[in-house]
This record gives sequence, C-alpha cells and structure tokens, in this order.
Amino acid sequence: MEASFKKSKFLLFILISILIFISNFALYRLSYVQPLPEHIVIGTLIDLFIMIPLSACFIFYLNRFSIQKIGLLILLSYGAAYFIIPKDLLKNDPFVPFFLGICEGVFFLIELYTFICLAKTLPPLIKNFKRINRGNSYFLLNIRKVTNNDYSNNRLKGILSTDISLFYYALFSWRTKTSHSKGRLFTYHKKTSSLVMRVMLIHAMAIETIGLHYFLHQWNPIASSILLIFNIYGILFFLAEIQAIRLSPFLVTEDELILQAGLSKGMQIPLREIEEFKTYSGPDIIPGKKKNNIFDARPSDFIMEKPQFQIKLKNKLRIFYMYGLRGSVNQIILSVDNPGEFSSYLKDKLNRLTDSK
Repeated sequence: MEASFKKSKFLLFILISILIFISNFALYRLSYVQPLPEHIVIGTLIDLFIMIPLSACFIFYLNRFSIQKIGLLILLSYGAAYFIIPKDLLKNDPFVPFFLGICEGVFFLIELYTFICLAKTLPPLIKNFKRINRGNSYFLLNIRKVTNNDYSNNRLKGILSTDISLFYYALFSWRTKTSHSKGRLFTYHKKTSSLVMRVMLIHAMAIETIGLHYFLHQWNPIASSILLIFNIYGILFFLAEIQAIRLSPFLVTEDELILQAGLSKGMQIPLREIEEFKTYSGPDIIPGKKKNNIFDARPSDFIMEKPQFQIKLKNKLRIFYMYGLRGSVNQIILSVDNPGEFSSYLKDKLNRLTDSK
C-alpha cells in the first residue's frame, strides 16, 4: 500500500513536469500566440527553475525532499531551458542573465553544501573501509556497509556506493583475485555466457559512440557531448559488471548467505531466516505478478536457463539495487557452477543451525 502511494506521488510529479514542459515548448512555436509578450522568457524560467522544484517539495513533503535533489532538478532545468527557449530570446532579454545568475548561485551553494557534508565524513569512511575491506574481494558489499554506517538514512549514500564501486571495478580491480577470509565461495557465471554478452555490448556501444558522436557533432555539439558522456558511462558500467560478477561469487558463511549478482543487485540472508531450501521445480519463465516477491540472483544472459535452486524465507528481506534503490522479497531463485557442492554445503550449515537450537 505504501509503495503504491509513493508510486502515485512520483507519477503525479512526472505529469506536472511534463505539462509544464509541453505548455512552454508550445508557447514559443505556435503561430497564433505570436508575438509573445515582453519578458516571457522569465515566466518560462520561473516555471522550470522554481515551480517544478516547489511542486516536488510539496508532493514528496519538504522533510523528505533533500537539498541534493533540488540541486539535481535545477541542473535538469538548465537542459530543459536550452531546448525550450529559442536562442535569440535568451540572448536579447536583459533579465535572463540576472535570473540565471541567481539560479547558478543557488546550484553552486547546494553543491558546496554537498561537498562539505561529504568531506566531513570522508576520513572516517576511508578508515572504516580499509578495516572492512581486508581479506576479501567484495568491494561493493564493503563500501555499502561503510556508507550505511556513516551516512545514516541519506539517499546520497546509494548513489555514492554505486558510483565508487562502478569506477573501482571498471578501472582498478583487474589485478584483484577472488577472496574471502570467512566461508565458502561459489561462482555462478562460468557456465553461462553472461560475461560474453557484456563484452559484446561494450563493443556495440564503442562503435555507436564513435559513429553517432561524429554525425551528432555536426548537428548539435552539446547533444553530441551529452551522448558521449552517457555512452562512456555505459561502457564503464558493463566493464564494472564483468568484474563485479567475477569478484563477487556467492558466499556461504556460518550464519549468512551473501548473493551479490554483479553490480546491479544483491542480498544478505541470515541463515536463520531460511525456511526452506530445495531444487527449483517451478516454470522456466516466472509470471510477472510472482516476480515482485522473488529475487532472481542469476546474472542476465542471452538465454536464461531454468534456475537450479529455490529458497523460501520466513520473512521478507531487503534486496539492494543500484543507486540506493531497494525492495523486499520472500523467495529467491539461483544457479551456481557447482550445484552439488553448493547444495551439500548450504544444507550442512542449515542442519547445524537447526541442531544448535
């Protein structure tokens, strides 16, 4: 019920933003409203830079809408203003530089505030991370533990954890070997083509980046630069996914099962929360409604084979996605490269846990 309410609020905000964008876009392009009143540009800028952030604050409530999100909306408003308002009107109106100067000042102060908040927590974050990161290759899991402790409930921690992990896995992890000081590791990618699929996507994006950047640059240099940035980020993401899958096999410890499926999703399951562990006997393709309560721990592949195992939980547990997004599930499906060893080892841990009660 709460998730549905949040979704409704988000859709309402998107609808308001689209209406503001379309109405202002049409204003400058419909012939029957010409000539436009003097200083009409200021009205559009107020809609984009003030009304949209204000509507977001009131829809999501002021105490739940962070100052960083307002800064992001202001940044997006710059892009919207560039596409909506004709360039000659932006240049000719004497009030535009003054208004944009104020908005740029607000955005700078927001960014400065964010930087100060990060700088204050950075030394203890680095210290805690070095302590946690010793003896294992689970970088994303470790950085998430550190940011959870140091950033409390700040949503910024999700974005921070993802981006730091993305750049680490993509650029600095190629000499790292899979390791963990506790428990047993089980790989889940060697008998699939998930890594090959990501390599092919990297090649496709690299070719697209070169070709589209050349043609778009002749038409619109700014749009070409934006596309270039997104494509480079996408290439880094798939490189990071390859390394995260390789360096984060499933881990079974004395009291926990850790399922980190690459960079994009993961769970930490206390063994005491496992009600049933069995061979998967369901359909090859899971119906859409049932997917909401199931965590699919398999990495995406060209052809998704039928899962090997199914885990039923006593209670719904949290699942972590990229950029701080979260969900909750009560069932898990997964596959591993050595199903016999994985099944025997996990069942042994569950039996020991039951006997100790």
